[in-house]
Amino acid sequence: MTLKSMLLVGVAIVAAGSVADTAGASTRPDVRISGTYAVDTTAQTKTDCKPISKRNPAVMTCEVSGFTLIYSGSLQGRGVNAFRWIIDCRSGKSYTDGTETFTGSVEGVGSGTFSWGVRSKGTFDCEKGEVTSISARENLYSGTDALAGLYGTMHRGPATYAGVLRS
Repeated sequence: MTLKSMLLVGVAIVAAGSVADTAGASTRPDVRISGTYAVDTTAQTKTDCKPISKRNPAVMTCEVSGFTLIYSGSLQGRGVNAFRWIIDCRSGKSYTDGTETFTGSVEGVGSGTFSWGVRSKGTFDCEKGEVTSISARENLYSGTDALAGLYGTMHRGPATYAGVLRS
């Protein structure tokens, strides 16, 4: 058998094994999630805000931890957030960058925890001290128990969420 023939036979064997492994592997189908969420007003949220500079006191930078959301719908559970928040009281715009750890269940998948990277933008009324709009994008990057191996994205608007999780 020539070297070329041996290489072709070797490639064919490796390819056949790869096809057999793929055919035997079970992957979960995409899981579409949607529902509502609310802020847990009983959670112990810690917020530390400071002006970015003395020359620009209307722009604040805040470190927030323990901010908790309660999910219903496809997600049943709680998400605890930690994020850096920039608020511009002159324009009313706000931006966050942080993480959320969800503990609960995903319909059709099971229970466990997972963590999202979260980025949001919105508006904030500095006089009343309240968020007036929000648009957040969350990218799932790790999970445990039945939620291990999932990845995907979710969009969160005012009071609702929707997204797709894959395995």
